Amino acid sequence: MAFTEKDMQAQEEQLRDLKDELSRLNQKFDAQLKGMGLTEDDLKQQEAMTPGDLVTYDCATATVRREQVDVRQYRAWIDGVIRYDAITLQSLLRRLAREYDVEIDLRTRRFDDTTFRISLSSAQNIKSVMRALCDILPISVSCEGCRYVVDALPQ
Repeated sequence: MAFTEKDMQAQEEQLRDLKDELSRLNQKFDAQLKGMGLTEDDLKQQEAMTPGDLVTYDCATATVRREQVDVRQYRAWIDGVIRYDAITLQSLLRRLAREYDVEIDLRTRRFDDTTFRISLSSAQNIKSVMRALCDILPISVSCEGCRYVVDALPQ
């Protein structure tokens, strides 16, 4: 099949339409930048990121925030690992209850001021998680169906 003059004209018309659309989108983008209080110079300002940087932009305040984070924690989900740093037992049990759709009743306040660092595999079931908690903390866990009761072991 030969490429005719008519085909060439149709291609040129499509190219003009695309250029017009690009121009329209650029104008819309410029208007949005102006509405957010940004200029083209703001976009040209570049700051190099370093490993571990987390950059967030708040649309409501048009502010950018940069902070150092533990990259391992952000990447852990890729490996099917859930990491908690500096979490209380009460908060951990609340998250586990939600994650595994069970009821967990914490009947001690002994660990209220203590935080833990724990990594859990998403492949673990709730029973193995509760057994592991018993291995690392002086607690007892009893199970009645989908209800777990957690208490401190006597001192």
